[in-house]
Amino acid sequence: MIKGIKSLMKTFCLKLKFKNDITIKPTRGLCYKSEISVLNGEGKRGKIVLGKNFHVRDYTRIVAWGGEINIGDYTSINAHSACISLNKITIGNNCSIGPGVYIYDHDHAFNENGKIPGEFKSSEIKIGNNVWIAAGVIILRGSVIGNNVVIGAGCIVQGNIPDNMLVTSKRENNMIKLEKRN
Repeated sequence: MIKGIKSLMKTFCLKLKFKNDITIKPTRGLCYKSEISVLNGEGKRGKIVLGKNFHVRDYTRIVAWGGEINIGDYTSINAHSACISLNKITIGNNCSIGPGVYIYDHDHAFNENGKIPGEFKSSEIKIGNNVWIAAGVIILRGSVIGNNVVIGAGCIVQGNIPDNMLVTSKRENNMIKLEKRN
């Protein structure tokens, strides 16, 4: 009961604070310790649309920093995840996003002298319907993930993943004997 009241209060506060920049359909839960915000970035105002029965856990950040974030119906994002947009991120319906997942539609711009302060490269991310993204996944700018996809824990996704795929990372343990210290 108290969780439901906190979720309603958070929804009300978000709508009051961000007015036309955020659309929230009836949700299952917006955890009190999550951050959902719309910021000015790259000379434009961000926008967020959260679908019906969307659910987000504690310590998760959803930030439209001049970009757009559209999250479909019945989608949930687990704790300690981040979805940050300078461009556009679309997540479909019935998606389950595990803990510690990072979705960024941008990265820092570099030249021969290194990182260019305050400059970013960005391109849209699209995630289809019925997608399960396991713990610790990183989704990089320009990625397109099809429908009915499962992405295994710890993967780094860049590029296109067609419908109906299981994605895993090849992992091997590399063991190096340590020398004794006196």
